[in-house]
Amino acid sequence: MSSPLSVIQALSLAGGLDTFADENEIRILRDTGDGQEQLEVFYSDILSGKNLSSNHSLHAGDTILVP
Repeated sequence: MSSPLSVIQALSLAGGLDTFADENEIRILRDTGDGQEQLEVFYSDILSGKNLSSNHSLHAGDTILVP
């Protein structure tokens, strides 16, 4: 990442979601000083503008899981 990215921007740069992706189960894995944290991403809510709070800003080392 050369500049700050949100999870939606990162997914877009990666080509979007596959047809079989479960948009309701997207998670961000983030290492913290106390272990690993999981952040929920409500993809359809973000796209519809209902809940933008789960469009997290990514940190170096974050992993986005899209099952």
